[in-house]
Amino acid sequence: METVEINDFIFLLNAYRISSDIKLPFLITENYYLERASEKQVHVIKEKLIEHTAYFKQYIAFHEISFTLNQYNENPFRFGKELDNQNWNYYIIASRNIKDLDQRFDLRVCCHLYNNLLMGPEFSFTSSEISNPFFDFDPLVLASYYEFLSLDIMKYNIEITLSMLQGIGDSYKRLKDLMSNSRESYQLIKMAIYNYYNTSKTPNQSQYKFLEFMSIFEFLLTEDTNGRGNPISRQLPAKIHLLNNRFSQSIDLKKYFDNPETPIKTFIEKLYSLRSDIAHGNIIKFKDSKIESLKNVYTAKLFANDLLSKTLIHSLIEPKLILDLKKC
Repeated sequence: METVEINDFIFLLNAYRISSDIKLPFLITENYYLERASEKQVHVIKEKLIEHTAYFKQYIAFHEISFTLNQYNENPFRFGKELDNQNWNYYIIASRNIKDLDQRFDLRVCCHLYNNLLMGPEFSFTSSEISNPFFDFDPLVLASYYEFLSLDIMKYNIEITLSMLQGIGDSYKRLKDLMSNSRESYQLIKMAIYNYYNTSKTPNQSQYKFLEFMSIFEFLLTEDTNGRGNPISRQLPAKIHLLNNRFSQSIDLKKYFDNPETPIKTFIEKLYSLRSDIAHGNIIKFKDSKIESLKNVYTAKLFANDLLSKTLIHSLIEPKLILDLKKC
């Protein structure tokens, strides 16, 4: 397939390489393609991002130098040789139809459901406008991304896989179908997914990001019984346990905890206890407490994020189940 340079595109902030089974350009959905940025597009990306945020200059190496990754090493990155510019790892999502601009937000939302893949700044220019391209970005998303990247790049997305791209395309189509559905109750799912995307603007070091995750769980899955019947602290563990058994791939507790044989309901109960402590301004103590197995707020946040993204993806697959769960 002949590659046609599209000078209307979105830069993927946290994608540094793609798996070998993906052939570029790759059609994600409708008119949206994953591509490697051309030399001209890279020039515009670097110039505008360095101009607007000095942080970008620190991370160019991840796009322009080969590296190996060992998550069990104290220094996980080992840099190799400098890549020639044809093999630089600047990836973009380009549209073959400029009229699709109003649909980009939903694609951003769906990308974020998968490993928090971030569609970053939008660029648009013609050959005559390259010195002054259209450039649109959300400074809160950029700030949050660079803050997290500088602290722990290991927890951010490194590689785009074929299953990720297929999942993004599937979720995008399902979200469009959901939005066209006349049932007002389905708007609950759309709002939860949009709210999850908005958490990308909250600093990752903030404990309030964890509260945001937990509030989305409550909004999507629980009903306030006003002190009568089943309390939220019991609803949430039971409902998430049920959903985890229906996920195409249940959550891997070994990634987060030292005692993965513990039922997931127990970990959700501990998440809710931590949520209550943070919300009420209590001093958080993990050692010798009922939440000790969560290790720390950071681990709890990663676990909640993983679990929430899987829940939201599944809400697009079985929306009626989600609505029924909320009522029971």
